[in-house]
Amino acid sequence: MPRANQVRKFKPYLMRYLHSHDPNFEPVLRDILDHEHLVYDEMTKKRKVLKRGVRDRDSWEVVFTELCQVLTPLQIQQLFASLERDFRVTCQMFHEMAETQKLLDQDVGGPGG
Repeated sequence: MPRANQVRKFKPYLMRYLHSHDPNFEPVLRDILDHEHLVYDEMTKKRKVLKRGVRDRDSWEVVFTELCQVLTPLQIQQLFASLERDFRVTCQMFHEMAETQKLLDQDVGGPGG
C-alpha cells in the first residue's frame, strides 16, 4: 500500500476518537507518530531530501497534508485539540504520581528505605 494511502487506513480510528469522546488517545497518537516515521524514513533513506538524524518540519508537513486529504479542517482542529487535552491530562497524572512518590520517599528515608 502506498504510504500516502495509509492515512486512509487509520481514518476509522481517528473518527471514533473524535466522535466518541474517548480519552484513549494512545492508538491515534501512535498511528500518527508511526506514519511520520515512515515519511521521515522515506525522506532520509530513499529520497535523501532530509539529513538522517535531523528532524524538521518537512516530514510533519507531509503528515499534515495527508491528514487534510481524509479529514475536514474542523475535524483536524478537533483531533489536535483532543490529542493535546488528553495528553496534557496524562502528563498531569504522571506529574502527580511523581510528586506522591517523592513524598513517600521522604517519609521512608528515600527509595528502597
